[in-house]
This record gives sequence, structure tokens and C-alpha cells, in this order.
Amino acid sequence: KSDLPAAWTHGTGGNTIAVSSLTGVGIEQLISGITARLVPSVPPVGTAIPVTERQVACLQSARAAAAIGDLDQAHTELRRCTRGGNPC
Repeated sequence: KSDLPAAWTHGTGGNTIAVSSLTGVGIEQLISGITARLVPSVPPVGTAIPVTERQVACLQSARAAAAIGDLDQAHTELRRCTRGGNPC
């Protein structure tokens, strides 16, 4: 909280961001810091990103099927993933 005196002195190294919810100081830097930690490398616009465990499981199943040459099964898994079919 940058609008109040510091409550401690340890741990105020280079990774510290002073933020004030009262004045808004540091909010953008905090958001940028959190975003960079969660998504260190932003994919190109339009890249499909799995967001559920079911989607990840379907993609893993499709990749495994493709790896052994079972392209019909890989296609089935991808259809389930994109059309919301039965869980993998």
C-alpha cells in the first residue's frame, strides 16, 4: 500500500510493486506483473487455447492417437473437443 507508511522493511527487493487502491498508483504495474507471470509468452492472435480440463484431455487423447497412426481416432477426439461431445 503506497499511500501508507511501510509496515515492514524486509523483502522489498526488485519484485516489489507499491500499490494503492485509494489513489490507483501501481495498479497497472501490478496487473502487468501478474499477467506476465501467468502468461509469459503471449500466443499469436487467433491461436486456439484449451481452457478446460476436458479440452486438454481430448487434445492429449487426439495427440496419442495420432502418434500411433490412428488418425480416425484422433479426428474423433478432436471433434469431441471442439463440439462439446462426451468427455474424453
